[in-house]
Amino acid sequence: MSNNLAKHNIDAAIGELRLYLARDVLSAFDGKEVFEPNRDWAPIVANCAKIRANDHVLTPEQKRNIDRAIDDLQFGLNSIVEILRTASLEKNRSAEREAQLIKAINEVAEHVNDGFEKASREYYENDATIIPTLVNYGSVHMGDVFSNISNSSIVSHSHIEHAFNALRESGNEDAANLIAQIGQLVANSNNHAAGAVFSQIAEQAAKPVPNKSILKSCWDGLTAILPSVASLTASVLKAFDLG
Repeated sequence: MSNNLAKHNIDAAIGELRLYLARDVLSAFDGKEVFEPNRDWAPIVANCAKIRANDHVLTPEQKRNIDRAIDDLQFGLNSIVEILRTASLEKNRSAEREAQLIKAINEVAEHVNDGFEKASREYYENDATIIPTLVNYGSVHMGDVFSNISNSSIVSHSHIEHAFNALRESGNEDAANLIAQIGQLVANSNNHAAGAVFSQIAEQAAKPVPNKSILKSCWDGLTAILPSVASLTASVLKAFDLG
């Protein structure tokens, strides 16, 4: 397996873990009479295994970051399991006690999500091959914007060009340049999941009246998958009036 493919596998696994921890980790045992972590948290198990299987291409510092992220994730999830185990032994719980248990689980889940988010960002910060340098396009011509991504398999040149033109024609120059800049970053990342989310952003941005809720949701998803674009959040919120 090539180093690039191994890096891509790690990147994809981290993105899937971040999304799962942010959205789905608690729903896995909602309403279940019997909860089996290895079964019911299968996406976590599978993606951690994918990272471990490919971590031979990482530098020692990157590997330490990833190992710590996974160890902390395991510890946090075990804490949730322990709360559930304790709850299962308690009979005739009061409403107040039920609320305490739910609060404790939510707090641990939030801590797990925040911890993995921080650790994964530290991993990306130590990998110059994953985080491309932001480009200040200034006044640009169409050919300059898209010259490096015309053959990209990650993002659609036509989607970007359509959104870019539509935004410029509507007078939103800042948003047009942001679409081009984000498209470049996504193309450089070689992250197919990020490419899929970006295509939704570009498609929505090209509409005469974009759905702000969808744009915001897609942007949040993109920053979770590809942290290198997160520094553009303030500009995106302002340009697309998503604040």
